[in-house]
Amino acid sequence: MGTKRWRPQLIALAILLAFVGFSYSYVRYFVRSRTHGVIVFFVPGASPELLALAQARDPNRKLSGLDHADSMAFVESQCSDQLTGDAAALASFLATGQPGPAGRLSLQYDGKPADTLLYEAQRRGRAVGVVSSGSITSPGVAAFYSHQSDASVSATIAQQLLDTTRIDLILGGGREIFAAEKKEGRRDLEKEAEKLDYTLVFDRAGLENFPAWNTRRLLGLVAPDALPLATSGGEAGTIRLADLLRRSIETLAYNLLGYFLVVDHPLVAAAAGQNQAELAVRQLHELDRAVETARKYAGKNALILVYC
Repeated sequence: MGTKRWRPQLIALAILLAFVGFSYSYVRYFVRSRTHGVIVFFVPGASPELLALAQARDPNRKLSGLDHADSMAFVESQCSDQLTGDAAALASFLATGQPGPAGRLSLQYDGKPADTLLYEAQRRGRAVGVVSSGSITSPGVAAFYSHQSDASVSATIAQQLLDTTRIDLILGGGREIFAAEKKEGRRDLEKEAEKLDYTLVFDRAGLENFPAWNTRRLLGLVAPDALPLATSGGEAGTIRLADLLRRSIETLAYNLLGYFLVVDHPLVAAAAGQNQAELAVRQLHELDRAVETARKYAGKNALILVYC
């Protein structure tokens, strides 16, 4: 009788020990060994000289976000078919690990599509997202999901975004591209996105009200083209790159297998191309704030890479 009385307790203890052992093994060999978040920043136009200028213009402000990036690389590129490289070629090289012809997105020299880190992350079960302070068809993010022979044709890139990808989160400018497609009577890309289970947001209120735990995909067209170039901060309703980063991480982090996030900040190059040093420095501070936000919300179990 005594043995029968203790048998249920022994079985319950064995089950408990087995559960504890399984939990320990899961955390030790799966969770801890895997970087939960991988965040890649692509920043054409940034340079060591611009960083030095930003520090000289405001010596009391430290670029704390960039100082805490896990890796930061300044890359100079040249292509065999032109004197200098372009954003599409460099972004494609970062996305695929293979050199390609200028002006094309993630295509090999023979014209065949090259695999990208984003699709590899999807196959590994990670949630994936793209964020841009420019258009969501900007080369800095498009190279990770698109295969195009002409990186300047935004309409076909936007179509491919819905036709051949299932990206979990897309945030940036570019609403005019969607509107132009509908106006010309070609495709209603917004309606197509909703049918593909995307929640569409167009402003700060929609971005903030989207529940991070929602299983629906998120498409945020938060500006007609790009975010305002002359962002000085403080204006009510203004969406900044750091805001997009915060909401992206809060949403993607719910995936237990981790996430892969590409962040494009072409506004540094846009300001520098206009020979406006103050605007370029301001956009560099926007980048620093975004990297700092990424570190704060992604936590220690994240890898943050910045390519300038």
